[in-house]
Amino acid sequence: MDSSRRVARCSGPTSPGADVARHRAFRSRVLADLHRQLAFAPESTQRKRLESAEALVRDLDPDRGYPIDFIVFKLTGYRPDDTVADVVPGAALRADLVTMIQLASRGCLLPWDGPRGRPLDLEAVAQRLGRSKRALRGLRERGLVCWWTRPPGEAPRLGCPPDMLDWFVKSAPLEPVQRLGSNDRATIEDLARRCSGDHSDLAALSRAVATRTGNTVDVVRGVLRRAADAGRLDLPRGRRLQRRDGTLAVRGWRRGLAAATIGRKLDVTVPSVHRALRREQLARVRRLVATPPIQPAQGPPTEPPALRWDTTLVLGTEASFETSMVHGAAAACATLSHCVRACSSRPSGRQWEAVEDALQRLTRQWWGMVLAMGPVLELALTQWAGRSVQNVPLPVLRRVLPGLVDAAIDTIAKLSPDDAVRLPDRT
Repeated sequence: MDSSRRVARCSGPTSPGADVARHRAFRSRVLADLHRQLAFAPESTQRKRLESAEALVRDLDPDRGYPIDFIVFKLTGYRPDDTVADVVPGAALRADLVTMIQLASRGCLLPWDGPRGRPLDLEAVAQRLGRSKRALRGLRERGLVCWWTRPPGEAPRLGCPPDMLDWFVKSAPLEPVQRLGSNDRATIEDLARRCSGDHSDLAALSRAVATRTGNTVDVVRGVLRRAADAGRLDLPRGRRLQRRDGTLAVRGWRRGLAAATIGRKLDVTVPSVHRALRREQLARVRRLVATPPIQPAQGPPTEPPALRWDTTLVLGTEASFETSMVHGAAAACATLSHCVRACSSRPSGRQWEAVEDALQRLTRQWWGMVLAMGPVLELALTQWAGRSVQNVPLPVLRRVLPGLVDAAIDTIAKLSPDDAVRLPDRT
């Protein structure tokens, strides 16, 4: 098992998040793997890679295909030793990059009053583009980048940098918003009455009516909901998600399936899928906090990553070990335990966000301790190679370092906070 998977034990799976922050599943397995690796990088490295991803979004041609080696080099600055021959379509790559920026920026918030200007919240973005907030989800696939940011004294929220919004307006002109007349709405309602018996939920019914009328799914859904509120239409109710369905939903989510795809396969609504994912992931986190203070729990098996984690990140760092790191990790685990206890049996989006934030802090504490072991690992490499690390070929480092990082992680996992001062010697 490589080091990225072992550190990932304490971070938990990616969750769907709150309503506005829901994201598309990654279309490319390689981008999903790069996103997972990014969670274990220092904040400076995270920000640099997210800025590279944003620059790549601007330069992409959606009608071209891009080799994996090119993508990895543009985002990380190094080329993988094992060449992957796959090619990612430009449109799918752009959507994945936007998703990665949205998710990973939770760990390195965009400055509220930084050099790029104050980010626009989703309401302001929707107003400028002449769309609803719900419609912004589809525009992210076309390159609308949103970062997490924190206004002073408020909770983190999604926002779009002004320069990125200006670029999007110029490069991706939007079609005029559909305006339906009374006859169009009556046609949609009549067609929904005739098709409602063939579909189990509102999402499936909206897709079917949208296909036959030529309208977008969001437009049709809005018409049907307003008709239902007025009492002119009875909407179908999806079946309730069973416990076994929740396990299947998590399995599909980890394999990269979108929530809508999982919902269609299980014959349930998308909100039901998101609620099931939160319940199952909360159960896993509860098992995590039941372990000793800083020891990570053994997670369920996952597919091996397409690209091995670049363990050379631990070399050349200026981090130094302090006993406060171990106590900080124990405190982060205690905070996580408190957030888990505060969750109901069916956690809301806000409750799960608090759990995710605590998981992220715990992961950062772990990564800080691993980086602090960098000088110890460099000494071991120097003794093994008989020369300085700078003179060891990079391919050799990438073959040897994962084993050393694994040993450091094992040492941290077995450590008691009372023995924090002995961590470097044990490593």
